[in-house]
Amino acid sequence: ESREQLIKLQSQIDTITTKNQALIEQISSTQSSLHEEKRKSANAVAENKVMKERQDQLENRNGEYRNQLKLLEKQLSELETEYGYADADLQMMCKKYGTLNAHVETVIATKTKNNEEAMEIMQKSI
Repeated sequence: ESREQLIKLQSQIDTITTKNQALIEQISSTQSSLHEEKRKSANAVAENKVMKERQDQLENRNGEYRNQLKLLEKQLSELETEYGYADADLQMMCKKYGTLNAHVETVIATKTKNNEEAMEIMQKSI
């Protein structure tokens, strides 16, 4: 009877040992999976950090470009204002030139008429 109990106990010990071994393998596998997931997570965190730094750099550059654009828009506005003044000055000069040109043409016409009259008087007197 004690021999049967001993065999029974040995059988139970073997079953428990087999189950323990299976649990140890399962724990080891789970630890390996966890280690791999932890490694992937660490890589993802590092990659996210790099991406965040890149995003910050791009946002800074974008801010610089916005500032440059504002400066260029201001310069353009100033140039448009200067062009407006220059255009108004040019138009005024054109009006003055037109008036002066008309006066010169009148003087020339008058002188030509006077010269023609003088020539007629001289020819009549000859």
